[in-house]
Amino acid sequence: MAKIFIIYFITFLISCTQKANLVNKDPSCLRYFDQSLKMLVYSAPSEVAEYPKGATQTMALILRDFVYPEQDELQLKATICFVVDENGKLKDVRIFKKELSSYSRLDNELVKAFRQLKNWKPAYCNGKKVASLVVIPIGLEVNDG
Repeated sequence: MAKIFIIYFITFLISCTQKANLVNKDPSCLRYFDQSLKMLVYSAPSEVAEYPKGATQTMALILRDFVYPEQDELQLKATICFVVDENGKLKDVRIFKKELSSYSRLDNELVKAFRQLKNWKPAYCNGKKVASLVVIPIGLEVNDG
């Protein structure tokens, strides 16, 4: 079975999905009301949410037990999208702009791996903890052996 190596891990924030309704136009902290979560979510907070251990250790945690699943077609890119609430809890972990019914095995494994990352540092908007959107594009390189 092939092992997976993530060759880039970049976190950035963008407004997400068709369910987002922009609430304000203040460029310092853009936010929208998420209909499914029933909460305000900031897509551009003044300080972004982050995992306390940093990007390198975060990837080590994800890769620790991760094995690229066997599937019919090789998939080398995926984009994870989730909300970190004001208490640092993950909500609505999913593949960006993809319906659950069309998830590949890799998509399901990535969602499962990210759901295990507990207790994030929440985002801040003007000094106040806020729920924020996090979008993480992931590039994959698969090596046999």
